[in-house]
Amino acid sequence: MSMDSADSNTSQFIKQHAESQYEQFHQKRQHEVATSADKRLADLSQLAHQLSDKTRKND
Repeated sequence: MSMDSADSNTSQFIKQHAESQYEQFHQKRQHEVATSADKRLADLSQLAHQLSDKTRKND
């Protein structure tokens, strides 16, 4: 194997590894964003129910 070939293989391996790491990071980030959005929606829903309950008690 020539030095150029070894360098090319190493570069390709490094590039594939970096792309794989980025994909893992990206998927984790998307999951965190979705989880955060779900939590905010649940909090908003809970507040809406509390407000609705207070409104009924005041009627």
